[in-house]
Amino acid sequence: MKIALIGNMNNNNFSIMRYFRDNGVDAHLLLYSNDGINDLSHFSPENDTLDFNKWEPYIHLTKIPNAINSGASFPYSLLFYLRSLLMFILKKQNTYIPYISNKLISDSFKGYDLYISSGITPACFNRINLKLDIFYPYSTGIEYIEGDGTAGVMIKNNLSKIFFNHVKKNQISGIRKSKIIINPDFNITEKVLKKNNINFLNLPIPLLYNNENFNINIKKLNFTFPDLTKSNFILLHHSRLIWNKPDNIELNDWKKISKNNNWLFIEFAKFINLNPDLRPILLVVEYGPDVNETKILIEKLNLSEYVFWLPIMPRYQIMSILKYVTIGVGEFYDLSKIIWGGAGYEVLASGKPLLQSFDFDIDEFSTIYKIPEPPLLKVVKQSDILPHLLKIYTDINYKQLIGKNAKEWFNKYNGIGLAKKWLDLIQ
Repeated sequence: MKIALIGNMNNNNFSIMRYFRDNGVDAHLLLYSNDGINDLSHFSPENDTLDFNKWEPYIHLTKIPNAINSGASFPYSLLFYLRSLLMFILKKQNTYIPYISNKLISDSFKGYDLYISSGITPACFNRINLKLDIFYPYSTGIEYIEGDGTAGVMIKNNLSKIFFNHVKKNQISGIRKSKIIINPDFNITEKVLKKNNINFLNLPIPLLYNNENFNINIKKLNFTFPDLTKSNFILLHHSRLIWNKPDNIELNDWKKISKNNNWLFIEFAKFINLNPDLRPILLVVEYGPDVNETKILIEKLNLSEYVFWLPIMPRYQIMSILKYVTIGVGEFYDLSKIIWGGAGYEVLASGKPLLQSFDFDIDEFSTIYKIPEPPLLKVVKQSDILPHLLKIYTDINYKQLIGKNAKEWFNKYNGIGLAKKWLDLIQ
């Protein structure tokens, strides 16, 4: 059986491909043409492993972009291309969007027995009457429906709305035709699926491949790094910074997007005030639309001497840095039943306490996913953060225990354990 894993947002499918191949399955990663480039360059296979040569023969680059034009059927696809070309000729934009034909889609994805994907693939497959075997969304709200790629809904131009709604219809139809839909989210994404009469399976996604020893000397990294030996309390926050609400977005819509990163900095300042003799270090990755706003907030809170900015980096470097960290920080959604993303899994897999939003009723998580909830530093509201910081700082046994349990939980219920559940679905 030859399996195609299409697209690689967050390096999800690269992780799944490696787990599958470790279990003797002939799995291949088919990259979209815009996977791992520009702002998403850190989501490329080369940045997720120190053993790229081993996996490279099973990675193939297609000419299909993970973009709205790929999901448009004829004549919309042709009209979109011609409009883009005209704008390029008139020098109103620097490039033009290529024409994605049905034949190009068919040729790009032929030769496999089973197809697993996220992104725009359902709409692409709907164009050529091909069914996905497994679809899973990488975006809260489902990409090209109410998640990523839905900028068209905010455009007042009627032609743009018509084009977007056409692609959205294709995406929904393609998802409905998929044999299995896996959904790890039980708030926004669940509502979108139910609203569109799409049945789904409650199952997380194996986002992180940890059958590899990430062992890099951080002193040899190609960017300035603080001396971590000068502190015994180090936090790493490497999630996307998005917390400052734009004026043109309604509050209810913003709650679906915001990671409320500002909560961390406000509570971290309180923690320092309570421990004036402590010299903690907060490592923050310069990633997301609110980097500048975050720097302003840090100045306002007098945190500049404690915060060190790091560049966007490959996952193997993040995993190496996590070995020196006291607490890893995820994101803080102001919504119930939202689970953590790749950053959170990286912390859990590293055996470090994860500070993360977690708003489930008692036993609700285990009822939904049929596994015990992970050992997290749970955050429902901003004021939950400070007690966690104080507890980890003052109780070294607690810190070590929750970190140990976190790694054990990851290995048993995510990682290879979860990948085998996926294999059971297709075998």
